[in-house]
Amino acid sequence: MNMLDRMFGNPERDEKEEEVRKAYNLLFTSPHGQKVLAHMLVRLHFFDEIVSEDERILSNYAKDLLNLIGVWQGINVDYVVQTLLKAPLNRPEPPLGG
Repeated sequence: MNMLDRMFGNPERDEKEEEVRKAYNLLFTSPHGQKVLAHMLVRLHFFDEIVSEDERILSNYAKDLLNLIGVWQGINVDYVVQTLLKAPLNRPEPPLGG
């Protein structure tokens, strides 16, 4: 993005980016799209502890992808946290016969 676009915006580019955002959202909110997105996020190390520069790059791309979809944005912080806290906890299996 050039300096003038950053300072004054570019309505044509903004409109095209919004079209792409809507297309990503439509694609990934379908049942098949959700499965594909989950697979992609795993492959992009979104849920992993990052130990290498390559993994960091991939993980950042996952965040950029979620931003393109429209969900990984500051306005959604509370919603994301609430949703994460509803996820089942990884509890150990109870002992057999117990």
